[in-house]
Amino acid sequence: MSKLKKFLYLISKPLNQIEINKNGQTRGAYSLDERIIFTLKILISKNTTLFKIGIILNLIKHIFIFFLVIIFLPVSLILFILNIRFANLNFTQIGAFSTQADILIKNNLLGNKHLIVTFIPEEFVCNKVLLNIFSNHLIIIKKWYLSFVLFPFIHNSFLSIDIHKLEPSNLQSLSYKINSKFNKARKDLYLDFKKNINTKYINLFKKYKKIITIHVRENNTKYGRKSSLRYSNFHIYKKSIRYLSKKNYHIIRFVDEYSSFKLKNYTELKVNNTIDQYKQIFFIINSVFTISNNSGVQSLANMFNVPNLTVDSFPYHRSFNFNKFDLTNPKLLRKNNKNILLNEYLTKYMILNASLLNKYKLTIKNNDQVDVYKSVNEILKKIKIKNKKRNVKFDYLKKNKVSFYGEGDLTKNFLNKIKANVIK
Repeated sequence: MSKLKKFLYLISKPLNQIEINKNGQTRGAYSLDERIIFTLKILISKNTTLFKIGIILNLIKHIFIFFLVIIFLPVSLILFILNIRFANLNFTQIGAFSTQADILIKNNLLGNKHLIVTFIPEEFVCNKVLLNIFSNHLIIIKKWYLSFVLFPFIHNSFLSIDIHKLEPSNLQSLSYKINSKFNKARKDLYLDFKKNINTKYINLFKKYKKIITIHVRENNTKYGRKSSLRYSNFHIYKKSIRYLSKKNYHIIRFVDEYSSFKLKNYTELKVNNTIDQYKQIFFIINSVFTISNNSGVQSLANMFNVPNLTVDSFPYHRSFNFNKFDLTNPKLLRKNNKNILLNEYLTKYMILNASLLNKYKLTIKNNDQVDVYKSVNEILKKIKIKNKKRNVKFDYLKKNKVSFYGEGDLTKNFLNKIKANVIK
């Protein structure tokens, strides 16, 4: 992103609807008072001068928006009466964007059926295919310079929909309940899109059968950090890829850069432009299942109701994913060289970051090739026999105050390692 483009992005972007607290948990947007306090704390911290300038500019923007909301209050009341609402979505990250917009639309169709307006600029959106899909259900302002017109409404508390309530990283999220309810009550929201994209790529549809798509969030600087507990090493997937190849599955791996790994029935796809994005979604829609760690592909699979195997995952808030054939094999959480047991894992450590790991004197053990291989075999069997029996029962989740609307499950491999076996 050029300096000019980055500047335009920063001035046109609405204030964050979702913030992170000191414990690494998501929370709703800052009030003006909270932002002033936050800014003062940053100013006396050891952060860089450039970072501090950015925080000050954000405070100035917040003050400007505060007065805009007051000035345009009469207009906001009229829009409220007309059943028009506004939504402030995260449009820069494919996982957040697809999940937030998908759950927002489903919730609206199940409930009040508002006319929802949102700001998603074409210049800065992470995926233009999703932008086109969601345009069928939302009124989307696509020009960056029109964001200022929306500022007094998208930041108005009674006119704007609280996206944090629909965000899966929020432990009190309504997203799982909404998705479960919608799947039972309504037809496939994206059925027409699926038909159209299969027609568009009819040659690929004929060529590739038994597709399995993979995305590995690896150690690189694309995501802003050289290292993160969310990252995985591609090496742990290779045993499973070789196994699937021998079973005549076509493995499509989405990559940032092509690797030296070569194998029959294995293809790498770089997703650099809109055409690649269409192909990526085509392959996901037609997958037997997807394999990922905590990445955007996981969310795309959830959105299109494609079974997803999440391996080597961290943090743990999406351990019980959206759909009934989803399985998760998280990184192991350890203390004093012993694996943390399931009840602690569910009640104490669902939301963690690196600083909290240090605070609680916890360590993380990554998945290895055997973990991924066993998890792949479990989901293959689950899908083949359409097994809806759960390893961790809903009553157990409810007792431990974990969202029991997520229909996904933990793998037997993970439960065996923490000596939980199958939980009744």
